[in-house]
Amino acid sequence: MSNTALELGESLDRSHTGAVSHARLRPGESNDIVLDIKADHDPQLELWGVQNHRDAFRKVFKRKLVI
Repeated sequence: MSNTALELGESLDRSHTGAVSHARLRPGESNDIVLDIKADHDPQLELWGVQNHRDAFRKVFKRKLVI
């Protein structure tokens, strides 16, 4: 597993409040990867963290990450 995937996972609990209760990667359109999340609280900080790793995700996995 790449560091990028680990950093993505860590970003999903960036606030350490358990805001994101479920996350799933699935195939999207045009060879994209879609990140679906379910949040019990406002996940704004977590989304910000994930967005900061989108370029690294594309470089490693050769696919665009859509949130």
